[in-house]
Amino acid sequence: MSTTTHVSSLDATVHTTNAWLGRLSELLNEDPEACYAALRGTLHTLRDALTPDEAVDLGAQLPMLVRGVYITGWRPSDTPIRFDRRRFLESIRRAGALQGDRPDPVAAARGTMEVLREHITAGQLDHALGQLPAEVRDLLEPETS
Repeated sequence: MSTTTHVSSLDATVHTTNAWLGRLSELLNEDPEACYAALRGTLHTLRDALTPDEAVDLGAQLPMLVRGVYITGWRPSDTPIRFDRRRFLESIRRAGALQGDRPDPVAAARGTMEVLREHITAGQLDHALGQLPAEVRDLLEPETS
């Protein structure tokens, strides 16, 4: 199936989304479907942990196609949800419909955050992450070797 729509803005967002998924595939060593699940689950959980205004500000920096995934199913009146580390990871698994431990929710969260760090302004991401409890922020930090 072709991903060319012959509409430049749509072709560009498909290309950008594929690049994000490709980068996530490198980080997680997973296939594109698993990476899409990881991205979706992490973005939905992060969105739900933020105030509606902050969620909108973050979403505005996402590529158009990823932004559509990000807002799908969102109920702003139900947010923010206060997550601890365990509930945050459970939400990633559920929202992404992750199968078993593939990908692992911790790896999904860290990999998605790495992609976001590569493409979103640091100030915006730092501001969003500042709304999260320390144990969740720590989870989203890059893994140190």
